[in-house]
Parts: sequence; structure tokens; C-alpha cells
Amino acid sequence: MSCNEKIFLTTFGLDSQFSGLVRSILRSYELGACSSETLSVASWSGFLVSTDRQNLLNSLLKLKFISFDLEVVNGSSGERIVYTPNLGLATAAIDEFGSINLTEHRIRALMTEANQNMLAFSRLMDHCLLAPWDAAFEAEREKSLIVEEARDRSSVA
Repeated sequence: MSCNEKIFLTTFGLDSQFSGLVRSILRSYELGACSSETLSVASWSGFLVSTDRQNLLNSLLKLKFISFDLEVVNGSSGERIVYTPNLGLATAAIDEFGSINLTEHRIRALMTEANQNMLAFSRLMDHCLLAPWDAAFEAEREKSLIVEEARDRSSVA
């Protein structure tokens, strides 16, 4: 049985050459643009039938050159799916507010994997909390803001 899932997607690193392609893909899934921080960072939202989620994900992954952060929420639970070309694909279970859920059993497994080494545990925990992807997204935001500032200054001059 399929049901509607709330989708919130942020794309990073789009340039003018490919932004039209990405917009048309997202419009085909009836996702609407909800904000654009800069030309290369944009957010989209809408509802998808759960069976279409994998198709959307496959469409985005085929592009290979963009990074994205996709949150899918169905009721009080959901999933966060992140991708960058350098880090690859990762997922995490989230609650209705977008917070990542780590179970007691997962935390115990991380401690075992870290062999009681707190530095290793911290690195594993960061990976489970998608921190490397968040850092890459933040770097992309900063880069796009610098480009926008330079563009604004050159258009004033």
C-alpha cells in the first residue's frame, strides 16, 4: 500500500548549465520551489506517493554532479537521505522534526566497533549523524554566497 510522504529537498552546487534540467525533473514529481538561497542552492517541497520516492532518488543520483539533502517524513517518522559526489550516499532515520534517531542498540554497536576508543567512537557517531555531509553542504553554501557577492559587486560597478 502506498501513501503520501512529505518531501523536503535541498540541492547544492547547481550551475546555470544544469539547473533547468534539475528543475524539470523536480517539477515532473510536482515538487515546488520553496526558496532559493543563491543560484546554486535551492529548496523544494511537496508530497510524493511512497513508491515514487525511489524513482526521484534514482533520478537525482543519475546526475552525479549535484549534492542534495532529501528529507522524507510520513507521520512521526521519516528518513534523511544525503548525497555528495565526494562522500556518496548516506541515510538516517529521523523524527517528525528532522532530528536523527539513533537507537540504544546502534550506539552500543558503535562503542563495540570503536573498541572503547572515544576518538573512534566520536568519528563513527559523526558519520551516523551525517556530519561530514552537513559540513560539505555548509561549504557549498559558503562558496555560493561568495560567488553571489562577487556577482552583485560586479553588476554594481
